[in-house]
Amino acid sequence: MTTAAFDFYVDKLHSARHPAHMAKQDPNDAYSKAGANALAERIKQFWHDRGFLGVNVQAYQIPGFPSLYGVRSNLAAGLPRWRR
Repeated sequence: MTTAAFDFYVDKLHSARHPAHMAKQDPNDAYSKAGANALAERIKQFWHDRGFLGVNVQAYQIPGFPSLYGVRSNLAAGLPRWRR
């Protein structure tokens, strides 16, 4: 591998992992803060519209990864436990 090719490869890896790159993510990406919040709201609204008012869904920051977020809920195997 030539030096120019190696430098190009290293730059590509660095830009893929660099925090500035993470800040430019699509808000529909479920791992971004905005995307995780939007997904949590969509899941909650889906079940609430069907009469399952006890479903709780929230976005949370994944420990050890300051720019990654996830979604947690009280669903069991993807289904609500009770209907209100």
